[in-house]
Amino acid sequence: MFIDIVTSPDVALFTGKENPENVAVLISRASEIITIKTKRNYDPTNESHVEVVKLAICAQVQDWIDREVSAVADNNVSSYSLGSLSVTYATNDIAQNRLCRLSTMYLNSQYLLYKGMR
Repeated sequence: MFIDIVTSPDVALFTGKENPENVAVLISRASEIITIKTKRNYDPTNESHVEVVKLAICAQVQDWIDREVSAVADNNVSSYSLGSLSVTYATNDIAQNRLCRLSTMYLNSQYLLYKGMR
């Protein structure tokens, strides 16, 4: 189950801008990535966890919007050669599950990315 706590109005309030058409897809993908990154550290009954995860999702979506990153996480072919058949797949931050610095900062503030002992 992916973290589902951010809505389109939340992103608009966070960014102070009008949302692009694909904001729902960006929110969904950011939620998936943050769910994977936080694994068992996220406690939905902990109000602080919920707040920083919400901020992290909004920050991630804002980063993608600002950088005009596509929400497509599939392996589109960006180039190919015929001799010896060489294929290069297009990748982006979404496909590689990378978090922006601000999202990482929010999550680290509650040790949600922390993998060691406390």
